[in-house]
Amino acid sequence: MKKDLEVKGMSCAICKMTIEKNLNKLEGVNKCEVNLLENDMIIDYDENKIKLEDIADTVDKLGYELVIDDHNKKIDYSKLKLIISVLLIIFLMYVAMGHMLNLPLLTHDLFLTGIIELVIATIIYILEGKYFTSGLRSILHLNPNMDSLVAMSTLVSYLYSVYAIYKVMMGDTSFHYYFETGAMILVIVSIGKYIEGLNKEKTTKAIRMLANLRPMSATKLIDGKEVVVAIDDLKVGDIIIAKAGEAIAQDGVIIEGLTSIDESMLTGESMPVNKGVDQNVIGGTINLSGAIKIRVTRSKDDSVLNKIIALTKEATMKKIPIQRFADKVSSFFVPGVILIALITFIIWFIFSNNFELSMNFALSVLVISCPCALGLATP
Repeated sequence: MKKDLEVKGMSCAICKMTIEKNLNKLEGVNKCEVNLLENDMIIDYDENKIKLEDIADTVDKLGYELVIDDHNKKIDYSKLKLIISVLLIIFLMYVAMGHMLNLPLLTHDLFLTGIIELVIATIIYILEGKYFTSGLRSILHLNPNMDSLVAMSTLVSYLYSVYAIYKVMMGDTSFHYYFETGAMILVIVSIGKYIEGLNKEKTTKAIRMLANLRPMSATKLIDGKEVVVAIDDLKVGDIIIAKAGEAIAQDGVIIEGLTSIDESMLTGESMPVNKGVDQNVIGGTINLSGAIKIRVTRSKDDSVLNKIIALTKEATMKKIPIQRFADKVSSFFVPGVILIALITFIIWFIFSNNFELSMNFALSVLVISCPCALGLATP
């Protein structure tokens, strides 16, 4: 059985590779191809050997969500969360950085400032918690992705700042808070993902528009009577009727009638084409004038329109050479960054014996590397 299913939570090429690699290992799965551009996957599996729910559980364990029931989709509050996060980060930046612009401060007490920053940052971290769910789970499964870098850099800066509050409370005012740094990373990455989602939506709009050209029903001639049936119920050899102004339901050949047909959806030509008996018609084109009888010559899956849609989807899944190269690099990128950050901390701590300074440099490596530049470049 082959299914086309939506996958939520993917952010880069590593996410795509992780899902494909793990699902293709499952017994009963013949082939799995993930389309990062459309956030979906086409999976061919043997339903006698593996259930779709088991596949969904595997995807969930990897830190992503497989939507197997369109009727039970969760309401997406991501846009509302992003708006709240942006408003909070503006306030947090005012509290943390306002003194640099000589703005009036809420308080001159360093400890109280830390508590205010902690509360605001914690709310932002909770709102953008998807990065920690996906990123940390990916690390546990030894498949770190770009979300892992985001989760690690922001979580370390958060924990370090909590430690700084403790040190300030004990009287050491030399420590600095980095709540706004971690929170700002989360918000900026979320804004980037939101914009990326809008761009993906525009990119895939053509496919949806093509799919919408297919009529959902057809007028079928049964024992001399006109009966409205679903497109899926049509078979090769059935006789259907297309009246003036209607979309032709399925590919076929005219057996009765003369008409003009708008084939612009296929050819781009605005002028209608005159057609009569024994001439072929394409499903999805518009019958402009007289009613015609058509003998169906192709099934729905074999229709010209369906092939165009399938080829367009296939084209978005195929990897050009530079993308294959990027996929290889990305598999080493995240572990490499984590290792470099660790080495940076060790070297600076050995030479400076300054924990705060060493942590700052290690955090810099993680923070600078966390945006999904590599993952976003090739799509």
